[in-house]
Amino acid sequence: MTAPVANSLAQVAKSAGQPVVSASNLPIHLDDPNAVWFVETGALDVFLTEYRDGAPVSNAKHLLRAGRGRLVFGVGKDESSLVATAKGLPDTNLRRLSLGTLMESDLDAELSS
Repeated sequence: MTAPVANSLAQVAKSAGQPVVSASNLPIHLDDPNAVWFVETGALDVFLTEYRDGAPVSNAKHLLRAGRGRLVFGVGKDESSLVATAKGLPDTNLRRLSLGTLMESDLDAELSS
């Protein structure tokens, strides 16, 4: 699959990304290292929670807020007990892209800034 021809990250996300709904009651699990979320509008808060035996043993700790035009990357699963999740603020619109699509796009200058 070839990357879409686009002039900006927003255009790549719109043409190749799948719309994703997220809210405080619709968290996104950031467990896919091949997934990238582009924040079209609003903001996305990322949290870390410690789990043991499949149950949370800590409150969610706020890690960062990604605003409009930012990317949030999946972190994958490992042997750690920490789980990353994200929740959109009201009126947040996201696009999910594959990491491969993003890497194939010709956006080196924009992605490095």
